[in-house]
Amino acid sequence: MFFYEGQSCPVCGKAFAEKDDIVSCPECGAPHHRACWMSEGHCHFADRHGTPEQWSRNEQAEQPKTEQPTDGALCPHCGKQNPTFAEFCSRCGRPLKVREWSGTSADSSATYTPFHAPTPDAETNIPRNEAMDDDGTTVGDVALAIGVNQQYYLPRFRKMYAENKPITWNWLAFLFPSPWLFLRKNYLAGALILCLELAFLTTEQLLMIGPLLSMPTDASMLETWLLLAESVPLPAMLMAWMWALLHVFCGLFGTFMYRQSALSRCRRLKRNCPDDYQARLPFEGGVAPVLFALALLVVNVTPQIICDMLIYFNF
Repeated sequence: MFFYEGQSCPVCGKAFAEKDDIVSCPECGAPHHRACWMSEGHCHFADRHGTPEQWSRNEQAEQPKTEQPTDGALCPHCGKQNPTFAEFCSRCGRPLKVREWSGTSADSSATYTPFHAPTPDAETNIPRNEAMDDDGTTVGDVALAIGVNQQYYLPRFRKMYAENKPITWNWLAFLFPSPWLFLRKNYLAGALILCLELAFLTTEQLLMIGPLLSMPTDASMLETWLLLAESVPLPAMLMAWMWALLHVFCGLFGTFMYRQSALSRCRRLKRNCPDDYQARLPFEGGVAPVLFALALLVVNVTPQIICDMLIYFNF
């Protein structure tokens, strides 16, 4: 901020510039160009020193408040004219009234200034205050609930909300349906999918006990597999197809189920803990690797254990 902005030299009458060599009277503080001071040899107002008429800094003379800028921001505190989209006054440093502007496109609906633009999420470049549902849940809330890998899920959640389409492909949900749901703490959907997986796999293996027991003991592994493939009962094949379709279903709708779970968690915490729900979201959301490992173990081991027990007890 230039201290002598709006003042002029009393000797030559020229307005001071920021790079001018300026000296001030040690008694009244009147500013002069150094050359002008040296030409007179004293303060231009020396004869008024000690009287009520002596020089004093006149803020009103620096920038009349009646001056209305044709293009710029007028400070309501000191009257300084600032650049059009300035956020703070260059003289007094106080905040100016924010003027709205829309981005580079003429049809842009966003109204913000360079300093008041919506803060984007660090991982996805999506404004954190953007709504993700009709209840006012924001991108920032959902990002806290997602935690790990939010750069993958937030754009897909946003697209689902904008287009109202629940289908998008998710390879993890396809390969590990119930373990992935438990990893993302979607307990209800995870438990349901886990039960269906166990039902299909266990039924398939139970239906295969008869053909397995009828296999010749002296056959090679290749011969055993060929004979088993020829003797697979239709119900067992149907269970295998049901299990495969369940995986495809989770691959298509897994992200949507996760989105619903994350939004539901945000709404519940915001309703029950309005003061600190954002601090709770990372703990109640996020991921649970232990649950993923347990669910994976249950899916792969439980059907075989059930079949082995039935064979052992000759059921």
